[in-house]
Amino acid sequence: MVWFSDRAAMAAAWPWAGFTPAQDMARFSLMPAAPFLAGHFPGRPILPGVAIIDAALMACRAAADNDRLRVGGVSDARFFSTVQPGDELTLHATPAGDAAWRVAAHASGGLCARMTLHVTERELAPRRAALHELPLFDLGPADIAQRLPQRAPMLMLEGAVRRADGSWDVHGRPHLPLAAHGGLFDYPKSLICEGFFQAAGIALGSALPEDAVLLLGGIGRVEFVAAPRASEGVHHIVTRCRKLGQAALVAGQTHSLDDGLVAQYADVLVAVRSADTISHKA
Repeated sequence: MVWFSDRAAMAAAWPWAGFTPAQDMARFSLMPAAPFLAGHFPGRPILPGVAIIDAALMACRAAADNDRLRVGGVSDARFFSTVQPGDELTLHATPAGDAAWRVAAHASGGLCARMTLHVTERELAPRRAALHELPLFDLGPADIAQRLPQRAPMLMLEGAVRRADGSWDVHGRPHLPLAAHGGLFDYPKSLICEGFFQAAGIALGSALPEDAVLLLGGIGRVEFVAAPRASEGVHHIVTRCRKLGQAALVAGQTHSLDDGLVAQYADVLVAVRSADTISHKA
């Protein structure tokens, strides 16, 4: 949506069927056939948490009456319940200090997410990656698909290297709807985050069971620093992965392919859950 500069690509890649702005809120309808839902998850489509971040910016723009607002960062985000095709998602934004908004998202009559969005009118500095030689991967595309079986239709990763210090360096690739438009616009911040969350799944250290899914539970803080081109890809470095039973708290950065910093993350909570526990409407 608002993180695309090419509106044709935006319409092709994003899952919203309708958008209604008001004084302090935004309302969306989730399109059942949205391409974004193909791998989130097969047979049990639910809206990715990163898409709620995108919708939250629209609510902030409506509340501030300022279409120039961009996302500079996210903090204190929590995700409580799923949003499914056909649901109406309503978001309310209230001021929370200098250049910050507190956003609450509701679907099916209940609170599904809340977060603080840090906004700016400043365009992020573009990152243009120089040509480089890819590393010798410890895990290739087939290995990654095996580790994250439920994400395979929308995997945004192409290889991973386990570094000597125990961290993971995971290389991303543009999502197909973006690549189809030539990548002549900035990589959407929500998809940068989605790639990092998938990389966190690799850092968990073993393949997920076939009937398990990787869910985003919360974000302590994300700060965006630069904007790579969608066609050029990025790589994610997961520097810390503290396991908490069937969940993990991770931290790290996203870099452009010439190692310029794009985003940094702290206290991101990811959880492994049985796909059967995801509520789904017939």
